[in-house]
Amino acid sequence: MKFSVLVLLFLISVFAFAEVKLPANFKLYRIEVNTFWQTNCYILTGETNKAIIIDPGDELKFIPKEDREIQDRDVYHSTGEHAARIDFIIKKYNITPQMIIYSHGHLDHLSSATMLKEKYKCETVMHKGDVRDGYPKDNRLFDLPLPKVDRTVEDGEIIKLDGMELRVIHTPGHSPGGISLFTTFNGQPYLFSGDTLLYHTTGRTNFKDGSGSDKLLFESITKRLFALPDDTIVFPGHYEYTTIGEEKVSNYVVDSYRKLFAPED
Repeated sequence: MKFSVLVLLFLISVFAFAEVKLPANFKLYRIEVNTFWQTNCYILTGETNKAIIIDPGDELKFIPKEDREIQDRDVYHSTGEHAARIDFIIKKYNITPQMIIYSHGHLDHLSSATMLKEKYKCETVMHKGDVRDGYPKDNRLFDLPLPKVDRTVEDGEIIKLDGMELRVIHTPGHSPGGISLFTTFNGQPYLFSGDTLLYHTTGRTNFKDGSGSDKLLFESITKRLFALPDDTIVFPGHYEYTTIGEEKVSNYVVDSYRKLFAPED
């Protein structure tokens, strides 16, 4: 009986992984969009070159409150320098942007959204956990408001556009509304992990507003992401790509968390 249950669970997991996919002519473009944080923006194109843009950041200029007319807080200004790089790729490859997905609401992942929204009328999408009064949670850190969030998504929801299918995995810890996006291309599993899982490390949790959680981040990674196939290619929010199998054995932050939260394992 126990063996049968395990087989059934295995088959359910296999079907869940295979359920979402990308079309045969899918293309993926990666653009580094912030010099300091080295944020990755991903452009995914489907059957007719319509695009999902994940985490469109920009180069940011810090403006201390003393230099502002209304001296209420320090802010950041999007320079447009790396927004122009995103737009260059869009024009060069005749891409039609349709949707922006924020993996979470931190400023380095969404600062080109205003340009994209104004120019291409993209739908903006994120998890409700990172929405504040209709805007991404770091909206107040900018000198000019970002576009309002058009649609929120939930854990397990499948986002579809132009033959592309992405399964939402809610992965809080780095941010309350952090999400990862799982899909497959020609049988190869892909994961866009935002700042939940990075190459041999994780996103930070020590934010002044208390929105980060070490325990939630550990559980998101070990219970949700490490349940994916080992050969899943991980496209993170910063730095180079990795795989789930690599991170299971080489992620020193997860290993440190394990000693705190699961010492018996």
